[in-house]
Amino acid sequence: NIPLPQTAHLSSLTGAGFYADMESIVAIDGQPKLVAWAQDLRAQSADNRDFAARLMLYFAKGGFGYSLTPPRLRDPPQLRMDRFFFDSKIGYCSHFAASMAIALRAGGIATNVVLGFSGGEWNAYGNYYVVRQSDAHAWVEAELAPGFWHRFDPTRMVPAAQARFQEQANARDVINQTGIQGAWRRGLQRLDAFVVQLNNDIILYDEAARRELLSGVFFGRLVSFVIFWLLGSLVFALPLMMLRWYSQRDPLQILDRAFAHLARRRGLQRRADEGRLAFARRWRVAQPAIGSAGGIAIEQFAEAWCRAFFVGVADQTQRTRLSALLKTIRQSGRKQG
Repeated sequence: NIPLPQTAHLSSLTGAGFYADMESIVAIDGQPKLVAWAQDLRAQSADNRDFAARLMLYFAKGGFGYSLTPPRLRDPPQLRMDRFFFDSKIGYCSHFAASMAIALRAGGIATNVVLGFSGGEWNAYGNYYVVRQSDAHAWVEAELAPGFWHRFDPTRMVPAAQARFQEQANARDVINQTGIQGAWRRGLQRLDAFVVQLNNDIILYDEAARRELLSGVFFGRLVSFVIFWLLGSLVFALPLMMLRWYSQRDPLQILDRAFAHLARRRGLQRRADEGRLAFARRWRVAQPAIGSAGGIAIEQFAEAWCRAFFVGVADQTQRTRLSALLKTIRQSGRKQG
């Protein structure tokens, strides 16, 4: 079964109150230090709103840090939030939301920790949000008055978290990004919008898709999609094919071609019926000006190459020796010229 795409209508309610019939939970599992601290703070507060405001201010000024890889809390579950709130003070959204929920419940306020998503990247080419796993978030909903609930996000009060959220917001503003990175990300958004539209046409095949099918727009998009993936496959496949070809090249054949190239530069060409050893002797006799070192290197190269190729001893040491002989031949040729 192919899951149908879902459409979500998003609106921001952070910091806004709402009325709802929800279960009022004030139970707390352990955390005695945090409970005592919160009850003392509640006694100093004028009402529930003032108490919640003091808690949010404490997250801003209490020396908390933000990290996706905080120190592990090895205490029993009934003491972990005590350890976080008073000792380590480094965590991510779940730590801040859980500790604030415990503090609010300790003050007699029904509170729930809510898990969801915050943010998302707007795709202006397809008119939709892309929400990723990295946008997962936790916050708090508290009943400040009977039936009246208010959302609090203590994580956003932590200075280090504010800086991170601002960086994420800037990164999501793809339309206004400049430079190569901005152009690249806008190109990816165009591609994503194109694929999403094509998938919607194929999977949903709603009235709009039927109209486009009759008008030929759908076929044009489908052809463009196929051409894109063919070209994309070539872009990825060609480097792999070239890498495979390069890795499978015979080093002896490369050395033999280099040897023949040096001979052609001196006006000599090996005949089809002429073996390499005979050709090497003819080269040495035909060009005595290359000197004894060059002549010996020519014959030694031919002998070593034949031994390596036909006997099968083309190890790294042998290939290194063949390369050194080629260098000697090349240098002798320069002296002759």
